[in-house]
Amino acid sequence: MFSTDGYAFPETYYLGAKWARDVVYRVLSAACEDGDLTIQEAIEAVEDIFRRNALHLYKLNVFHEKTTSIDDNTISSSSCLGKDDVILVRMVWNDASGQHRCRALPAERFYGIARNKGVGLGIAAVGFTSFRDAPAVGTNLTCAGEEIRLVADMSTLLRIPWSRNEEMVMVDMLTGSGEASEYCPRNALRKVTKVLLDEFNVSRQVLRMNFICSENHSARGMNIGFRMIIAVTARLQHLMVHHLC
Repeated sequence: MFSTDGYAFPETYYLGAKWARDVVYRVLSAACEDGDLTIQEAIEAVEDIFRRNALHLYKLNVFHEKTTSIDDNTISSSSCLGKDDVILVRMVWNDASGQHRCRALPAERFYGIARNKGVGLGIAAVGFTSFRDAPAVGTNLTCAGEEIRLVADMSTLLRIPWSRNEEMVMVDMLTGSGEASEYCPRNALRKVTKVLLDEFNVSRQVLRMNFICSENHSARGMNIGFRMIIAVTARLQHLMVHHLC
């Protein structure tokens, strides 16, 4: 759908499903009008195209024959509320240029899989510059080959004050073998801290206090698109589409 990186954006699933349904509807409607298919045969064809083919291909033992019609006007954020009414979890990290990066996952996906297994990140992403989403010249990093796993540090998990249906958590960058990646800023800070303590007996403490619970210096793009993302998440759950990491 769209491109090789289209899997990373739930919007592409929503648009793809919407366009596919429109095309199939027009084709089968014309077939029914011409007398080539009955209404029941058209309904069965839709089931085969959108559901049974995938179940058979991936050998999924799923039985969900009951269908429910949903009015578009009734779909809201409440339809995808998860545990403790959290809808999305933002996985946050800093890249080598000091940019704040954010990847949002549906709460069900995060707590079910990503919390333990993490999510994938192309090795090229760690070399992005502050002015362009592309690796800096001379890094020799590409999107092919090695992948980094972003694994949540659950000790940093907290509810976002200005968006109560979301949580935020810091992540560590790990290699495929589970070791800390050399590109992980948090791991680099740990190494420096250890050297200061071992060689100079210098330690550090960080105290952070939020005086204003606002969205300043937050992942502003997520805040702007929050309502749209919630609507897309609700649609995906209705279509029984599972998000990929």
